[in-house]
Amino acid sequence: MSKASKQKAAAARTATPADDAPIRRDTMSRGRRWTLIVVAIFCLLIFSVTGPMADAFFRWFAPGGVNVYATLNLPSGPAEISVEDYQSALGMLQFEASMNNARSDQEFEQVLVTATLMRLADEFQVQISDQELREWLLPLAQRSAEDYEFFYRRLGFQRALDFESMLARWLRIQRVQELLGASVVVSDTEVMKAWQSLYQEMNYGYALWHPSEFADAAAELTPTDEELQAFFDEGLTPVQKSGLEREQAVAFDLLAVDTAALAQPQVQALLGSDAQPSQAALDGFYNRYSLSLYRRPALAAGETRPEGQGEVLPIAELGDRLLRDYQLHAAMIQAGLSLPGVTDAADFAAQNGLRLEAFAETVSLSELEKLPVYGSFQLRNLFSGEAGVWMQSPVLLPDGVAYLARPTKIQQREMPPLAEVRDLVIGHWREQEQTRLAREAAEAFVAGLPKQEGWVEGDPVTIASEGFSQALGAERRAEIRVDWIARIVRPAADPLWGSEETAQRRARSLLGTRLKDLVDGQVIGTEDFGSDGIAVLHLGGRRDADAAKIWPNELDRARADAQRQAQMNFQAEQISFAGFAKSYGLTRVLPESVN
Repeated sequence: MSKASKQKAAAARTATPADDAPIRRDTMSRGRRWTLIVVAIFCLLIFSVTGPMADAFFRWFAPGGVNVYATLNLPSGPAEISVEDYQSALGMLQFEASMNNARSDQEFEQVLVTATLMRLADEFQVQISDQELREWLLPLAQRSAEDYEFFYRRLGFQRALDFESMLARWLRIQRVQELLGASVVVSDTEVMKAWQSLYQEMNYGYALWHPSEFADAAAELTPTDEELQAFFDEGLTPVQKSGLEREQAVAFDLLAVDTAALAQPQVQALLGSDAQPSQAALDGFYNRYSLSLYRRPALAAGETRPEGQGEVLPIAELGDRLLRDYQLHAAMIQAGLSLPGVTDAADFAAQNGLRLEAFAETVSLSELEKLPVYGSFQLRNLFSGEAGVWMQSPVLLPDGVAYLARPTKIQQREMPPLAEVRDLVIGHWREQEQTRLAREAAEAFVAGLPKQEGWVEGDPVTIASEGFSQALGAERRAEIRVDWIARIVRPAADPLWGSEETAQRRARSLLGTRLKDLVDGQVIGTEDFGSDGIAVLHLGGRRDADAAKIWPNELDRARADAQRQAQMNFQAEQISFAGFAKSYGLTRVLPESVN
């Protein structure tokens, strides 16, 4: 470049506009501005305006653009939340929602809260170690590689490294929240308040309408064909279906060898080098099958084994049996290697000194282990096999028989047609009707109770304990009464209910769980107590527990509850936009109309 050209370029770089030149406050061209206005109007007419869309419009048309969404005061000094910070926080919220299979909270101020947490993680230099990350990933890592890949791809990540990097950033935010909440301390007063809430006492009564009371009435009922078909299709319980289903069954072939056949030349030829195995091969076979083949007989009640005698027979006590079992197993292994190309199993068996057994009639699952000579739980594997294909693993029985099996016909568990089990289904339908009649009787009892003044449809019914007891007495129905018991389990003070007294436990649990939402004198029902029947309950009243009788474990639980509640309150009040506005001066820059 010539000297004159260089001087011209330098002059151009340092030139200033003339004093009377018009000042351009916006660098956007007029054509581009009108184009964007038209696009914005089109979007407003066609689509609903979302937060991100309004944000984009604001940044398009604001003079000079907007790159700061909020400001805050960190311990190190003033800071800003930029558009990049905002987008990163938005992505973090979406990641968290995906992890929890929930909907992402994309409210503007909530995104700013997350962005603030991310800035605080940088401020406090929070780090997540590789060990911490591994511990969090351990449950996922225990799955197969395919499952793990499916998991992170479902979250939108193409590589495990990207997912794990995002996870580490998310864990940093959790750590910041833990650090902020570490200062939350509960007072003794709050602990006692939590204890009183946990162990508040109540007294109540209840009565049961058992379905068996209505057996005679249900026996007189007969369903229509349509009702019975609908019940058969949709109304049967899993237990009832299981009782009606046809059991799994299988027809199969066995290719077998026994101790007597081992001496035949054909079998010896099939064995080859395995006819005389090394001691190392025998030891390996013993170690693999000792627990299934060589257990000692189970001890009778009260018997003990001699000192030093284990549950498994040692090699020294097996004698020739170990070699026999090894050869039986090896013969079937060698046969199995040749079977894939065999078309005539009977001819193959004859050539190799083996025996072909055909079970042409299906055998049910429950009968497979009871078969003479060949019964074994391992025959269950036939149901997962393919018809006509030999199973690869031999079955070796303790009494000197080994075989390979192949299914020829597999009948899976299935429901029979209604016509085949009609009478049984009618019996189940009548059982259901008993429950319906019991529930209707209990509902009629509740409907007949006197209503309090001002009661309207939908209001709970309240009545004094004496009135509830008298109403039950008029129906000659027994009332179970429980006086002053804690709303949750309190082992040191609870009554000693037996294992059969499930109704008492259900009544206590139901009322204790709902106690905060109930009023004294309220009738609760009808409730299905399963095999105990249909219950109608009555809350007599409530009172504070005696604070002079506190057990240490109760106080520990109360303190944990109070701490948990304090943490929840802290999260709601402090880790929020209002909380951060107070503690860190978080202030939004965008106007309220832009969210």
